[in-house]
Amino acid sequence: MTEKRILKRLAKAREHIKDDSHRMQNATRFEASLDVGLTAKQVSLREEEHLTNAKPINRSKSIPRIVFDNFFNFCNTITISLVVLLIAVGAASYAVSSSIIFISIGIGIAQEIRAKRTVEKLSMVVDSVCEILRDGKWQQQSTRVLVLDDIYKVAAGTQVPVDSTIKDGIIEVDESIITGESIPVKKTIGDSVLAGTQVVSGQAIGRVEKVGKDCYIENIARVARRVSKPYSNIFSNLNRIILVITIILVPLSILLLISNILDKNDAIQTIINVSSAAIGMIPVGMFLLTSTALAVSVIKLSKKNCLAQDLYSIEMLAMVDTLLLDKTGTITDGNLEVIDSVEFAKTYYNVNDIVGTILEKTNDKNATAVAFSKIINMENHIKTSKIMPFSSKRKYSGITTEHGSYILGAPDFICGDNKEINDYVNVNSEMGRRTLLLVYFDGDIDDFDKNNVTPIAIYALEDSLRCDVQETLAWFAQNDVDVKIVSGDNPLTVSKIAEKAGVDKADKYLNCNGVTDEELQQHCLDTTVFGRVNPEQKQALVHYLQEKDRIVGMIGDGVNDVQALKDADCSISFACANEAARNISRIVLMDSNFKTLPKIVEEGRSVIGNVEKVSSLYIMKNLFIMFFTLVFAIIGFISKDTTYPFDTKKMLLIELFVIGIPTFIIAVQPNKRRVEGAFMKNIITSSIPAALSLIAGVAVIFIMLELRQIDYVDASLLQNYKNSLISIALTVAGFSALFIICLPLDKFRLLIIAGVFILAIAGICLDYYVLTPIMGDNNFLNIIPPKGIDFLYLALSGVIATAVNIAFRKLICCIFRKK
Repeated sequence: MTEKRILKRLAKAREHIKDDSHRMQNATRFEASLDVGLTAKQVSLREEEHLTNAKPINRSKSIPRIVFDNFFNFCNTITISLVVLLIAVGAASYAVSSSIIFISIGIGIAQEIRAKRTVEKLSMVVDSVCEILRDGKWQQQSTRVLVLDDIYKVAAGTQVPVDSTIKDGIIEVDESIITGESIPVKKTIGDSVLAGTQVVSGQAIGRVEKVGKDCYIENIARVARRVSKPYSNIFSNLNRIILVITIILVPLSILLLISNILDKNDAIQTIINVSSAAIGMIPVGMFLLTSTALAVSVIKLSKKNCLAQDLYSIEMLAMVDTLLLDKTGTITDGNLEVIDSVEFAKTYYNVNDIVGTILEKTNDKNATAVAFSKIINMENHIKTSKIMPFSSKRKYSGITTEHGSYILGAPDFICGDNKEINDYVNVNSEMGRRTLLLVYFDGDIDDFDKNNVTPIAIYALEDSLRCDVQETLAWFAQNDVDVKIVSGDNPLTVSKIAEKAGVDKADKYLNCNGVTDEELQQHCLDTTVFGRVNPEQKQALVHYLQEKDRIVGMIGDGVNDVQALKDADCSISFACANEAARNISRIVLMDSNFKTLPKIVEEGRSVIGNVEKVSSLYIMKNLFIMFFTLVFAIIGFISKDTTYPFDTKKMLLIELFVIGIPTFIIAVQPNKRRVEGAFMKNIITSSIPAALSLIAGVAVIFIMLELRQIDYVDASLLQNYKNSLISIALTVAGFSALFIICLPLDKFRLLIIAGVFILAIAGICLDYYVLTPIMGDNNFLNIIPPKGIDFLYLALSGVIATAVNIAFRKLICCIFRKK
């Protein structure tokens, strides 16, 4: 985009902002009460004024732009231009093999349009909801229907949907999306909160001050907003390959062109030779293969109730070797039950009333609050002067009354060393239970000191395992994935629950309370259970493991998991998870079924592992063409009677039966092996020996043709027969490379190789004996079947190709191993 167009768009965007602000300023404001909210008539007026929170979906590219970009990238532009050129000079039959480019373009367009629609639908599927007060009734609706001056509720674990003013309640918000500071900020009555900030604790009632594109964050992002195509490791590497090929392709093609001109070939033959070489050097089929494999994979995942929030997220999932799990809601079902309690001291108020007031006033709606609501009366409230909502970082919540403060939370965070309490905690931790302590502090809650408290009561709560967790964790252990549990609970409790779940080495646990970053980094590999972990430590743990070359997957469902989910190589959540965790995760299990995860990992491994394995066949062919393009370009300067033998017809045999059909079938074959190593390195170590084997196999036939006289009356038929033998030798060497790349063989792969080998023979016979008499030179393969002793030479060619492939494969493996 030119600078002039950018400035024009910026000016237009500023005008829109001015118009919107003007419309807001002229709107009649409604002072809705906290009992009634807006009336239906007032809401209708707001909708007529377009003062709603409905924002246009952040679309990526338009469909015409998608079509244009897919048609006119480097590979496609070169290939289409050469195809058009071949058709224009009357050599359309040589363009048949390149028709694959149009299939690739079609799939690329379909995939990107599907990605575009997936993103748009996703904004509806995981649309935020909140409680809105209208005509005296609280209704749970999409945040998109909020209008200016609406009264609504916002609670811990949700995002503030619009710029608002707090009318009732207390919340703590993470404003890092606006300010970059992740320290929670307390907001109370009269304070402003901005759209996009994250509520980390508490609950409040807000009044809408700005909606839609009038919100502060929308004005910041409007001009710069883009939905970019998700990052793909595979396509990133393919683009690097294309860059290298581009650097090599242009000079080689020019060299071959000059060589053909000096050789005084006619114009049509020169175009055929140069076009065939250029097309052969472009790995068009590899893009098609990858796009098709991912398309099939996405469809399979959707049938397993798995929503990939970007289409390439399964790439990293396939490579994950370390999986971090939160305990509550992930390996346990999150349904807590108060099992036991002990009272230590009497206080001014009834103990149950204190607990009920803390939970009610801090608006805690979590599993702990639900568990207590089953055993105590939540309606007997105590008058409070201050409220402190629960925070996963503090590990406690509390209230201040006229008779002091009461704090409910993790014992080790709200009480100093106390043998009776410690014994109780340890006994219950051994049984996999968590404990909560209620203490009294003589003073304001803001001055709270855990070493100056009076214990009032302690409670033991039990959390049950998910019914599918043991089988799932066993699968990961058997499939080379190191499972680690990270939780804010007592480490001994978490360790015992992990042991029940079948986590290997669950006894290796670490209490992260007070642990330094250096200590956490030191123990990140040899520790299995991390207890008393705060959100920042979860995030740091992800980073430390990544620094040690681990591919980290993170499964979480709470707002305290968001930071770690954001930085993990692959983040996974559940449909029933907290909204922030669900929205930031790359993969969402729509049925919230933990047992689905192994199937998804298997699908990712199948696609990425198979694509990596068969991609080397495409690069093998490209390297082979580059080598012989250079060889024949040089020969053309020396000799005047040498013809470039690898035209598109002769290459069709290997492209179709060795590369095309087998790779597409093998790419969707089940493959449970975890993908290891770098994609590019794995391809190079496989494709270079394969390319050398092709060169060796074809060299045998070249030598044989130089040493042996072949009787043919027609010189053109003689040349065609020689080129046919070269093409068949290339295909035989290709089958040898296919066989080696498919190791270890199974019945499926063996059947595929045998099947395409028979098809190749049938294709040669059909083309020569049936199509040639009808179509003449316009047939597809233009290959003459071998005769007599030439079968022996072709067999020798295959044996030498196989030997070269195996030898260089071992050599390259030794070189990389030494490095």
